[in-house]
Amino acid sequence: MIFFFLAPDLAQTTGRYMNAFCARMRVANAWRESAALAAIAGSLWAPAVSAQDNDSLLIQPVVPPGFGAGRDVPVREQPRKDYDAVGMAIGSFRLFPRVSTGAEFSSNAYQNASNTVAAPVITAVPSLDLRSNWNRHDLRLHADGSFYKYIGEGNRDEANWLLSASSRFDATKELSFNSTTSIAQITVNRFSGDVFTELASVSSYRRNYTLLGARYAAGRAQITLNAEHLDLHFNPLKLLNGSELSQEANDRSVTRLNGQIEYAFSPSVAVFSQISGSKIEFDTPVGTSIARANSNGVRVLAGTRVDFVGLARATIAAGYTLRDYDDNNSSRVDGLSAEMEVLVFPSALTTLTFRATRRLADSRIIDGLPFFVTDYSAGIDHAVRRNLLLEASVRAFYQNYVSSSLRARSFIANTGVTYLVSPKLEFGGFLNYSQRVPDRSSTERRYSEIRTGVEVTFKR
Repeated sequence: MIFFFLAPDLAQTTGRYMNAFCARMRVANAWRESAALAAIAGSLWAPAVSAQDNDSLLIQPVVPPGFGAGRDVPVREQPRKDYDAVGMAIGSFRLFPRVSTGAEFSSNAYQNASNTVAAPVITAVPSLDLRSNWNRHDLRLHADGSFYKYIGEGNRDEANWLLSASSRFDATKELSFNSTTSIAQITVNRFSGDVFTELASVSSYRRNYTLLGARYAAGRAQITLNAEHLDLHFNPLKLLNGSELSQEANDRSVTRLNGQIEYAFSPSVAVFSQISGSKIEFDTPVGTSIARANSNGVRVLAGTRVDFVGLARATIAAGYTLRDYDDNNSSRVDGLSAEMEVLVFPSALTTLTFRATRRLADSRIIDGLPFFVTDYSAGIDHAVRRNLLLEASVRAFYQNYVSSSLRARSFIANTGVTYLVSPKLEFGGFLNYSQRVPDRSSTERRYSEIRTGVEVTFKR
């Protein structure tokens, strides 16, 4: 069976921030309940390590008719009729409300080396998902928030939110058009390397995103075209002493056009190729000392999808990326781009996940230097019982700055448990360890955090 996994399309801009990543990993049904919105929400919180546009290299196709039967389903995406939220009918729509609240503890609330303050944290994560129930076409509206109150450390509080809408218009059986628009407030995680000063408490930005796309599927072939625009506007950087520092030099816009063609040789094997062009423009204020890093880029990829029913499925792609910079220490940067995802199914109760990617990103922290990110992760999900889910994962990513000897690496380990009580109630808990290690030539210092917590989720 061809592997058409539902990972996010742009995946996944700081696909959101790592705190929210850990929280959502504890929610048993979040992936399945938001699958159609994955291209929106995922683009805000999954594996990326900086506020970039080009986190996932791939455009995810849909499963063509007749190709989905017998396809293995990961543990956390499996339907559980006795525990899944049923939603509320509103005309031809269905509304799925959800709210999680919990208590956490951080060993290093400010996530730095010199001010390791431990603090308890109160969390609230509400969400609303409105879905159409039509035979043709599709409309989804989504809203959520992730709020963190650090007891005794008010400067560290976070307020993150997302509003999004996505639609699909089925012109014919073969041709469809889709659109996505979203606006979000996102907090940058210190382990991404995007907050370089030890004096900072919280860095956040506003993210506006729009996508217009078309998909044509006929027989064994699929063609996808997307046009995307992204605006990032950084809020003033909150310092530990309560003052603020302008981050206008980080503001940027990204425009990208991409296309992908895929052909299935059999229900088990497909090949695809992709070409993408993008333009990045920074809104650098007059008088700034940071070099302008406006750029134009192109990326070409080719890959394959394979599905061994009852055993594993995989998507592997590799290609070449090139960016021309207007005014930077490196006027032209090129290199290998690659992405891989492998799902292994030892049994219906266990799923193993392996991912790896290499891509080019831009930094405004170190004189506008671009850098290559190499990211590896592995995880396991296991259902002890139908309503008791365990998970564990590790992730390591490396940043190599172009035209510089600077290097940095980060490591994240996470374990979690989810207990489903009923369609309206579930409990969860997690333990997370994060560490960032810059090289000796950097003024940045090594730091780490242990974070643990429990939560209760109410849903309809």
